[in-house]
Amino acid sequence: MSERGSIAGRRRRAAAVAAAMLCSSVLTGPEIARAGGPPPPEVPAPRPAWSPCIPGSPFDCATVQVPLDYRAPDGRAIDLAVVRHKALDPGRRIGTLFFNPGGPGGPGTVQMPQNYEAFPQTVRERFDIVSWDPRGIGNSTAVNCFGDPDEAAGWSARKPVGFPVGDEERSAWISSYEDLGRRCEQRDPELLRHVSTAETAQDLDLLRRAVGERRLTYMGSPTAPSWGRRTPTSSPTRCVPWSWTATSTRRPGRTTDRGRNRHGRRSCAWVRTVRRRRP
Repeated sequence: MSERGSIAGRRRRAAAVAAAMLCSSVLTGPEIARAGGPPPPEVPAPRPAWSPCIPGSPFDCATVQVPLDYRAPDGRAIDLAVVRHKALDPGRRIGTLFFNPGGPGGPGTVQMPQNYEAFPQTVRERFDIVSWDPRGIGNSTAVNCFGDPDEAAGWSARKPVGFPVGDEERSAWISSYEDLGRRCEQRDPELLRHVSTAETAQDLDLLRRAVGERRLTYMGSPTAPSWGRRTPTSSPTRCVPWSWTATSTRRPGRTTDRGRNRHGRRSCAWVRTVRRRRP
């Protein structure tokens, strides 16, 4: 194979991987509500105090406070660690893209900077890209299951390794992680009760308001797309063109919002934007 063919092949594979990964979060968004209960009261949007994560870094960091329980917004508050890279072409900026790497449990403040160059050039030029450590993990208020590093190391040394095969190994796995769950609950049961998909989606909507966006633009890995769909009172409004994310050439992405595939359907990229019904 020629060098040119090899490079072209790598580009096609990279484009396919980008399309597959980025396509994972098309937002269709039913309204989120607790079954049988009223919607939670409106919470004032925090104001992130952005500063370079480290001197000279292109990434800005901030910590914002959100309610532990959105049904009781005046009660206990928790921290969310947030990271941002501003759009490379401010004159053509569209808005803010929120990125969640999934995992589950992946810290966005680590994984977004690590993977920033993998975002398509057009996306980096036209969006501020923001990520965060979801409640319960990383540099946000985290679930802590152990009193000290020695206790954590002891549990890790005793837990089963490898893939469980047979009843005996499955029982050992279940017992080990039941023990872990009890340890986590004993240290901060109130926090653990509020580490949920629903409340993480409310965090995301509050972060949208914190950066001044009327519409949410969200990208989630295959383990995290539902957070965007579950943001409160949201409805789909716009598609980002496929060519912005899956192009295998150096041509700039199209600037139109609509495209048609060979079946005549709209071809949407990896994200739709959603807008609250109320300002």
